[in-house]
Amino acid sequence: MDCIEKRQLKQNIPVSEDHVFGITTHGNSDNNMEDCQGVMRGNYSEQEQMPDKDLGKSVTPGFRNVISGMRTFGCPSVRTDIPKYGRTSVADAQNYGDDVNAEYLLRPGRYATIGVEGSDFSILRTRDCL
Repeated sequence: MDCIEKRQLKQNIPVSEDHVFGITTHGNSDNNMEDCQGVMRGNYSEQEQMPDKDLGKSVTPGFRNVISGMRTFGCPSVRTDIPKYGRTSVADAQNYGDDVNAEYLLRPGRYATIGVEGSDFSILRTRDCL
């Protein structure tokens, strides 16, 4: 018998040479048709390959997959039905349609750090304003 020394626990666990930690698999992988390799190689019957009879149907009692009328599912990503607050806040997670896109977040404009957008350069200004 060999002893495996657990340094952190300071104990010796006597085990035999052919001992393997963990649980054993059920059956031999060469003969087992339910394992991953058997499924990938197509070792299952034609009936098992057919789709289920309830595919695309609700099996929950009281629910149906029938659309009646002009029902809208889900929530729109840009909320026009909720009024926007006067102040903008980091805590407000609603999208009102005025958020910047991902490209602007990844590659902001050259003068974005000082609050100047690219469209600000094309606005005509008077000499007094400059």
